[in-house]
Amino acid sequence: MTLTPVQTAIAILVALAFVGVIIQYVTLTRRFAGFQFIGGAIRGLRKTLKGEISRDGPDLVVVGEYRELPVFVRFSNTLGEAGLTIHMAAQAAFGVSVAPASVEVADAGHHEIRTGDTAFDNRFSIRTDQPTQVSLLLTRPMLSQVQKLCCSSQTALHMRPGEIELTEGAIPQPQTWEHIVLHLQSMRALAEAARAIPGSETIRVARYQRDRHIPGRVAIAIGVIAAVILVVGSSEVQKQPLTVEAGPAVPAGITPNDAVNIRNLEGWRVATAEDFPGDARSWIRGAGLEMNGTVTGDFSGNGADNDVAYVLTNDKHQFRLVVIANHATRYDAQFGSLALVARIPKDSAASVQWNGAPPETVNGDGLLVVTNSQDRASGIAMFLGPERIASGAPTDYQAVSLH
Repeated sequence: MTLTPVQTAIAILVALAFVGVIIQYVTLTRRFAGFQFIGGAIRGLRKTLKGEISRDGPDLVVVGEYRELPVFVRFSNTLGEAGLTIHMAAQAAFGVSVAPASVEVADAGHHEIRTGDTAFDNRFSIRTDQPTQVSLLLTRPMLSQVQKLCCSSQTALHMRPGEIELTEGAIPQPQTWEHIVLHLQSMRALAEAARAIPGSETIRVARYQRDRHIPGRVAIAIGVIAAVILVVGSSEVQKQPLTVEAGPAVPAGITPNDAVNIRNLEGWRVATAEDFPGDARSWIRGAGLEMNGTVTGDFSGNGADNDVAYVLTNDKHQFRLVVIANHATRYDAQFGSLALVARIPKDSAASVQWNGAPPETVNGDGLLVVTNSQDRASGIAMFLGPERIASGAPTDYQAVSLH
């Protein structure tokens, strides 16, 4: 039997729909493997965060945004790993660790903070290298939020520059979704309190950009267009040439492969030497380097200098630092001011004099980020870890060896 053009087009659309249903079923089955017992909670969390569900090896991850702050939630069944980990971006410029009193935390800080609540102080230890800022944070309302977050003897809470992290030894059950949302509410309150403490203005938090599944939608659109073209062609209707608008131009200095990994590039360009303060340029030249907005190195620690950090700026003279390692964006944050960004060779990290605890993980090269060239204590050293970014504050950024 010979199909008419219209029948052929309908058959193509039905086939596409059938294939799409099969792909969706297989994808969801694989995605929730090992976590079917909390599948409803995970779907509810994805809806709450208006985000995405994905797998990271054996773990299941939900990424999205809660009240305008990016959130990363990890569920794990792996022995020895935290069952639940929640990361929330925060405009915090200091670090504090709240952990069970029986657990030693390597980078917890040298100063122990007592809350005055004997029961809580006996169960948990609060340590920091910035006691003044932490005392400003732990007012009575915020202390109650910390106590809500530390709901079990397997819970730990860490605040670092740019983020708040909560870990629990096991996935909470039952009422998994309700449990996590209550934690998000308390973490959001802490983030708001941290933003009011001096120094937070140096930290910028980029909004979460949801993946719109463009490749899948393009594939469906192509199938529909093919069916329409078949009908139109068979009916001998005169075809008009298709015009496709060009996408946004890639700024000079950024490779096309890197550009596809950077969101919202419109209005940004790679910074040049003239965008940085003169004294910072002089110091960099004195170190035998050139000041520019592109810094390459082995930031992922894989043994090759294939990673890159881009310093971007715009017409408002705002700055943005984007770090791409292993062909993926690992860091993307905005700054009100930036004096310089330079590579710290891995071998030089051990010689840095730190103001407080040193970074807990140094797998590869690091980045020296200085917000005020006239303040030698304004530098931050960042090192990429497997799952998170470790950071420390050099006592004098000009004493850091860049060779």
